[in-house]
Amino acid sequence: MKTRICFMVSLIALLSFPLLPARAATALLHCEAEMRVRKNVTENTPISLHANAHYFFEPAGKGYVDIVGTIQTREKTAHLDRMIYFTYARAARDGFYTVKFTHSRPKPLDNTPQAMLAYFYEIGGKRPATRWTSPN
Repeated sequence: MKTRICFMVSLIALLSFPLLPARAATALLHCEAEMRVRKNVTENTPISLHANAHYFFEPAGKGYVDIVGTIQTREKTAHLDRMIYFTYARAARDGFYTVKFTHSRPKPLDNTPQAMLAYFYEIGGKRPATRWTSPN
């Protein structure tokens, strides 16, 4: 009798398992990029970014970039090592997404002024009011 009851309880547990609500699979998508970007602040003042970035996309429409590299001008070189957080959504066209960088968190070795970084990343709702200018 005891064996029969244990068998029945086990059978009910096994049969009810597929009826439990399935949890959504959460997969973190990862993308790597090496960037070399050069811009002209003025005619004689170029600024360049050389960095490696790891992009992580969470299924909930959020993600972050782990970026390490340098931003340099003729007068100054700044070490870039920070996390930049973003949200993303599907755009009107198939296969395209819009990305909005929401905020960033510098790591201890990062010494990049926000105004220098603003030439390459627009973080937050609006552009910074002050721009980085060359000491010349």
